[in-house]
Amino acid sequence: MKIGDAILFKGKGMLGKIISFATRSPYTHCGCYIGNGEIVESDWGGVQVNNIEGRNDFDVYTHNKANYRQRRDAVRWMLDQKGKGYDYRGLIGIGLSLLKGCKRNKLDQKDKYWCSELLADGYIKAHIEAGFNHNTWITAPKDFANPEYFTKSE
Repeated sequence: MKIGDAILFKGKGMLGKIISFATRSPYTHCGCYIGNGEIVESDWGGVQVNNIEGRNDFDVYTHNKANYRQRRDAVRWMLDQKGKGYDYRGLIGIGLSLLKGCKRNKLDQKDKYWCSELLADGYIKAHIEAGFNHNTWITAPKDFANPEYFTKSE
């Protein structure tokens, strides 16, 4: 694994099945590898650093063109968000936007994140082109498996 790699998790349980169904993907969560066996991720407790050791339900995706400086800058930006909360309101906004068929999320909180939003914002801040809409609230973990921009590690 390289610094800045996207770590895509395959969820289990009922919530994982719901996310998989909604996103049409086996990937239900993501984090970013920061080195030394650790990832930065946003989960129910907000943005935090966790050890990846012992977790085996994931795939690793490396950006095809990002250089070391860009990957490092993305990781630094994500680490600067450490301690910020999870965007529960934004998730409700996603559901409402899907129901209404609109392309806006009025409940998205820009100072809080869910997993894929954190990574997409970090990549954008580091000028890593990955095809993400600047409305990163619509980004899902599966978007980091896009073969146009990412390669799955074996």
